Amino acid sequence: MNILYLSEPDPRMTHFGGAQRTNYIWRALQEIGDVYTMTFDQRFETEEVAPRLWYVKKLQRVNPLRDFFYKLQYKFLYPLQVLQCFPLATKIEKTADEIFPDIKFDVVVCRYLDVLGEMHLWGHPHLIVDIDDDPLQMFDTAKSRSMNPLSRHLGRWILKCQLRFLSRKMTLGWLSNASQVNACRIRVPLAALRNISAVPSVDYEPDATRKMQILSVGALDYAPNYLGIDAFLSEIWPTVHKAFPDLNYVIVGKNAPKKYVEKWKSSPNVIQMGFVDNLEQLYAESLCTVVSVGSGGGTCIKTIESLSYGRVCLSTPFGIRGHEVAVASSDIGLYAFNDASHFVELLDRKVMDATERSRHEVSARQYAEENFSFKAFADTVKQTVQNVVNQ
Repeated sequence: MNILYLSEPDPRMTHFGGAQRTNYIWRALQEIGDVYTMTFDQRFETEEVAPRLWYVKKLQRVNPLRDFFYKLQYKFLYPLQVLQCFPLATKIEKTADEIFPDIKFDVVVCRYLDVLGEMHLWGHPHLIVDIDDDPLQMFDTAKSRSMNPLSRHLGRWILKCQLRFLSRKMTLGWLSNASQVNACRIRVPLAALRNISAVPSVDYEPDATRKMQILSVGALDYAPNYLGIDAFLSEIWPTVHKAFPDLNYVIVGKNAPKKYVEKWKSSPNVIQMGFVDNLEQLYAESLCTVVSVGSGGGTCIKTIESLSYGRVCLSTPFGIRGHEVAVASSDIGLYAFNDASHFVELLDRKVMDATERSRHEVSARQYAEENFSFKAFADTVKQTVQNVVNQ
C-alpha cells in the first residue's frame, strides 16, 4: 500500500505532545505500507531530507496581486482564531505529483485540518484527516477567550462554515477524545484515535528517592498550558505553600511568554527549568505531577505521560477529559482538584504518605500500560486506514 502523509511538523520530532502524536501516526502508517511524507514551512528549502521524506517550501510571494489578496485574507481571518482555510490556497514549491511522479497513492493521511485547509490538499478519493482536538471546543475554551463578543460570534460562525466545507473534502477524521466522536459538529465519519505519550525507558527508576517537589511539564508557547500554570500559581499555590513550606513546584517547558516568566519568579519555591531534553530524572524525583489546564481540546497528553511514568497526577477537571469513566470507577492515580483546599487535601492524603502514594503509582502505571500502548494506537490506525481503502 502506498500512503501519502502530509504534516506540518517534521514527523521525526518528538519533543512535545503534538509532535509525539505526529510521530506515532507516521510510525503506525509505516507498519501498513510504504509512506511518502511531505512537511511544509516557508523557511524550508525544498529537498528530500530522508528516504521518502520531503521538506517543501511554502511560497508566500507568487505575484503582487495574489500576495495582496493573501495578506488581506490573512489579516481578516487570523485575528478571529479560525482555521487557516483561506479562499486562496498557500502555494508550495512542488506538489506531491511532482515529487512522487510515478507513485499512485492508495490513501492520503493529513495531520491537522489547518494543513488541509491552508493549502487545499484534497482531491484524493481516500483522505483521512487527523483532526486531533475538537476545533469548536478549542475555540470556545481557549482561542476566543480574549475576543470581544462580536468577534467571538463571527469567528465561531466562520469556523462552523469552514468545518462544513472541509467535511465534504475528506473521507474520515480522527479525534483524540473518544467522547467527542458523537458530539463533534464535523459532518464526516469520525473515529477515536486516542493520544498516547512518551513511555519510560528500561533505565527509568520509578522507586527512586523523591525530592520535596511536584512537577508540571508542557509546551509553554501553548496558551492553555501557560494560562493554566498562571492560574495555578495565583489561585492554588499560595495555599499549598502555606501547608507545605518546604515543597517546590518545578515547571518544565520552553517559550513561555516573558511577562509570565517574570511574574512567576515572584512565587515562592517555584523553579522554572525551561526545556529539558530527558524528563525521566525529573519524573523519578518528583512526588507527583500537576496538570493545570482549563482550556483546549482533545485529551491532555501530559496526563497520560504522568501515569505512564507511574506518578500520581493531580489535575483540573478539564485535564482529566477522556478519562472520566476510569476515574469514576477505579483508582488509576488520577485525581481532579476543585480548589486550593481540595488540592492540599489530595496532596496530603494521596501523595505525602509514601505507602499510600506507592499504591496509587502502581495503579497509574497499570492503567497507562493497558490503555495507551503504541500497539493499540497502531492497530486503530491500521483498522481505519484499511476500512477507508476498502470502501
